[in-house]
Amino acid sequence: MCTDDDADTIPAFIQSISLVSDGPSTSLTRPGLNVTLTFTISDETDLTSASQPPPSWTVTIGPEGSAPPVFISASTPSTSRSFVYRWTVPTAPQFTGIGYFINISDAAGNFRSVAVSAAINIGMDCERCSARMFCSLCSLNQIRSHSPVHVFIAGFCLCHGSDITPPIVFSTSLTNPGNVINFPFVARNNSLLTLTFQVSDDVDLPVTTAGWTISVGPEGSAAPTPVTVPTTGTNRQYVYRWTVPANPSYTSVGYTLNVSDSAGNWKFFSVASAITLGELGYNLICFSALSVRLLYNPFVYHAFLAVSSNIEPSL
Repeated sequence: MCTDDDADTIPAFIQSISLVSDGPSTSLTRPGLNVTLTFTISDETDLTSASQPPPSWTVTIGPEGSAPPVFISASTPSTSRSFVYRWTVPTAPQFTGIGYFINISDAAGNFRSVAVSAAINIGMDCERCSARMFCSLCSLNQIRSHSPVHVFIAGFCLCHGSDITPPIVFSTSLTNPGNVINFPFVARNNSLLTLTFQVSDDVDLPVTTAGWTISVGPEGSAAPTPVTVPTTGTNRQYVYRWTVPANPSYTSVGYTLNVSDSAGNWKFFSVASAITLGELGYNLICFSALSVRLLYNPFVYHAFLAVSSNIEPSL
């Protein structure tokens, strides 16, 4: 049997492989984050010169059945080329380790494959207690105790050294925009109130407000309606609206906020009375007939406006 001594029968080499997370730690990730796979292929003869990988190649990230990664880029054609792929961790993964499989060929069709079962873990490496525990079940801000020592929120150990600072809640206000009576801190039945607040964190905030407490009015009141709920950034402003009931049994309205950052650090903020329910009358505010507009004293009216706006009264 005659063979061609010049034939290329040696597969290309796969080297400089890395799978890293775009989170705070390159070797650990969590649901919703991206991981980037980079590898270099070298061949003594020639590699594909196409801008896209050949259809015969197989590049996967994650367990079997996962969504395919997205091809990002390839270096200039030569006998050594680098390729970059990106893959997003599912929102509710049923696994705790992320690996990859690469099966490529050179221009002569010689294939070589590399497989790694777990190059990145889902969870957090605790720097304080040296624990390395990973949980794929705690992705919804549910608290679970995995041992007598470690408590995890959203896959993160509470004593993790890199982020144990709660977010900051500031610029909060509950006002009446004036749909019923034209005073920002006075309302009555059926008034539509606006709750505005900002949350800031030095690391990261969650994509959704799931698990947060955002309430207006006394315990048992209807939940406020979200108007503006941003999903990106470390400094976000939230806006909610809430309607005073038709026959309220109380004379003031407050609000409660309990929010967290992505690491599970919580911040509680509460104002017992931000809005007074009543009507402007001779005694400024009357609580006896919330649904009946009383005759008002113009001197008291202007005095109230002056106090509200910090200007001299125009009597």
